[in-house]
Amino acid sequence: PFYGKINILDRLIVYSDIYLTGGVSKVQTSQGSLNALTWGAGQRYYWGKNFAFRIDVKDRIFTEKRSGKDYVKHSYGLDFGVSYFIL
Repeated sequence: PFYGKINILDRLIVYSDIYLTGGVSKVQTSQGSLNALTWGAGQRYYWGKNFAFRIDVKDRIFTEKRSGKDYVKHSYGLDFGVSYFIL
């Protein structure tokens, strides 16, 4: 829903968009493999029609047990990547 473009010296135009993400993931802790809820946001910069560079910020929320009590924990991450769109 949010997009923009960067014009570099009137020669190169880089399009970008902002997106939200969410889902379910597995987190490895000292207590083993735990299920986590994941949410985050990202920015994608397009180079041409099919190639993009991504930056994602994510939070994985999971529950650990200590001394018989549940504690909600957060695991934050910053991901960089590239995408190639086939169609």
